[in-house]
Amino acid sequence: MWRLLSLLCALLLVASVSGCGCKKKAAKEGGKEAAAGEKSAKGEEGAKAEGGEGGEPAEIPAGTGDIFSESGLHTELALIVLGRPGDKPEARWRKLGDTPGNITAEPGSILRIEVKGDKFGDAEAERFASDFAQATDLQELDLTDSAITDEGLKEIVKLKWLLHLDLTGCVRVTDAGMDTLRGYNQLLSLRLTRCGQITDDGIAQVFRMDTLRLLDLSRCPAITDASMGYIVRMMDLEDLRLQAVPITDAAFADVRKLQNLRRIDLTLCKEITDEGIARLAEVPTLRELDVAGCPGVTDDGIAALRESLPRLEVKR
Repeated sequence: MWRLLSLLCALLLVASVSGCGCKKKAAKEGGKEAAAGEKSAKGEEGAKAEGGEGGEPAEIPAGTGDIFSESGLHTELALIVLGRPGDKPEARWRKLGDTPGNITAEPGSILRIEVKGDKFGDAEAERFASDFAQATDLQELDLTDSAITDEGLKEIVKLKWLLHLDLTGCVRVTDAGMDTLRGYNQLLSLRLTRCGQITDDGIAQVFRMDTLRLLDLSRCPAITDASMGYIVRMMDLEDLRLQAVPITDAAFADVRKLQNLRRIDLTLCKEITDEGIARLAEVPTLRELDVAGCPGVTDDGIAALRESLPRLEVKR
């Protein structure tokens, strides 16, 4: 009887030890599976962080960081984008594409942006300034024939890396817009061709932009001789364009102050005569003069000017 009880106890002890071992093994394997599952989940999260759905690159919102990020340029505005190597200023602009859409460029590129038609107004200017706020590679902006007004220019001046601004045909821009631009001192060129509401009062603000190398006032009918009184104070000006502007010989009274001027375009300035261009002899840096359509300028007047400026190229 005692032997039977002892044998029964021994069997129960063995069974207990065996069961405990199985539970430990199961727990250990379960832990391994859990760890593997966590690792897999982290891998999936990492993939999502680096890319979007289906492994596509994650879109970088416009206006954050360099506009030419690894994922390209992103904006919903309708624009034409051109680029060229930043270390080759003589290189021709190459079209990179149209937006909306994704546009990429080679590292180190700079870009020029042109708007499409007259649908670019003040609201678009505000969006543009937001989208390109950090675009250090944006150097030229062409707003030709756009619907922008003085209010829109308040947004454009937020672009602190812009060097060249073209407002040709922006007929809604007035002298008040020039007051906005006067503190925009990084600009190298400003084109105001066919801006009919710009007057001498506006140029009284523009001359404060002492970094300008090129100023284009062609076909601005409200510009008079008085504007030249401000322009001659722009000591670094190299290129002055005054096509079809109603100025007279009196405009050149102080032109000698423009000691860095290399080119002046007087095409269709019909009130200019030999007396006026004779004053240009006081600008020794002058290399190009365009007097096509100036009936008061004669061959004798040009010959006399060339005696003082033998390297001068004259277009008639």
